[in-house]
Amino acid sequence: MIVALWGDKAIGNLLRRNRTLQPNFVLALSRIFSVLMWIAALALIFSISGINLTALAAFSGALGIGLGLGLQRLAASYISGLIVLFEQSVRVGDNIATNNIIGRVTRMTVRYTMIRTRDGVEAIVPNDSLTSNVIVNQSWSDRNLRLVCGVLVKGDTDTHAARALFLEAMKAQDRVLQQPPPHMYVTGVNDKGIQLDGHFWINDPENGQHNVASDIYDAVLQSFRKNGIALVAQ
Repeated sequence: MIVALWGDKAIGNLLRRNRTLQPNFVLALSRIFSVLMWIAALALIFSISGINLTALAAFSGALGIGLGLGLQRLAASYISGLIVLFEQSVRVGDNIATNNIIGRVTRMTVRYTMIRTRDGVEAIVPNDSLTSNVIVNQSWSDRNLRLVCGVLVKGDTDTHAARALFLEAMKAQDRVLQQPPPHMYVTGVNDKGIQLDGHFWINDPENGQHNVASDIYDAVLQSFRKNGIALVAQ
């Protein structure tokens, strides 16, 4: 058991020092080697102690069936955890949405994934839910995230001037990316007024999304007031 404990730690440290493996692979492989190490250690202990492993086979099979039925959900979480870690469909630092939980992945284990929501709450999600439900991963291909801010102005508003002021307010924000550039669109016209929507991109959603939108709205309101552009009361 001492040798198994030492070997478990040694293999874990060796994998963590490897710079070519992704963190997900390191975690999955360390868990697999740990299980194999302890199974081998227990088998060797039984053999040295003179315990007949054949006699325990029937008992182990019955016990395995009982544990499989009772711990089916737990086993599914562990297997799903290995699948998620090897596929890298979810990684630490990714911004994801699943089961009405939206936030950033802060920790991953073989059994569960921890997500920090926008409210600052840590949600512990079993890994089997990540393989059986739809996951929206905002960081899969890159960290760029598109956001939309919209206002409703009066029908007699100079839309060219209003769009130019709105676009200037978006470009002035430090967190708004210049490539791809922000865009302004007229997305609706009705008896109440004209709907203007600004589309912009950020690459640090973990720092918040509502705060950058709030800064844009503040700048737009100040600019509209100075230039006599009125909003529609809803």
